[in-house]
Amino acid sequence: NIKHASSSSNNLVLASDGNVSITNTLSAGTIGNNVNVQGSFGVTDVTSKFDITSPFTAGGSYNVAWHFNGFVFVNFAIDCSTTSGSFKFMQINDSNFYPNNEYSHSSISYQQDSSNRVYVNTSGEFFVSHAFSPSGSDSVFRINVHLWYRTA
Repeated sequence: NIKHASSSSNNLVLASDGNVSITNTLSAGTIGNNVNVQGSFGVTDVTSKFDITSPFTAGGSYNVAWHFNGFVFVNFAIDCSTTSGSFKFMQINDSNFYPNNEYSHSSISYQQDSSNRVYVNTSGEFFVSHAFSPSGSDSVFRINVHLWYRTA
């Protein structure tokens, strides 16, 4: 049993079955001002699980995907010389990281390029919907993809 000197009851109790219970309320001040957190909190780089599909190519130097506690966070910059239509631009190559539902996100484009949305389906396929690059801009469609989803 552990208790603070000013407390009338125990704060942490180790039961005979090995379980620990917390009683009363612990605050950051109770725990301490210099808490040293070890490790990465289970955040895993899963960028290698994502394959950009033709005709798209990586358009940025910081393409990354992170997995944490059943969620995947994706940050990719994608380029394509095809300037209009709806296209698959990425595939997850490990079914452990497939989404549990279809997730739709907004997109960020460049030089007046636009799209309706980007989405990922339960088969791990990423699509850009209604990509459009207007006349007068260069012939490269660019999109930045920043999204998250829950894994299956």
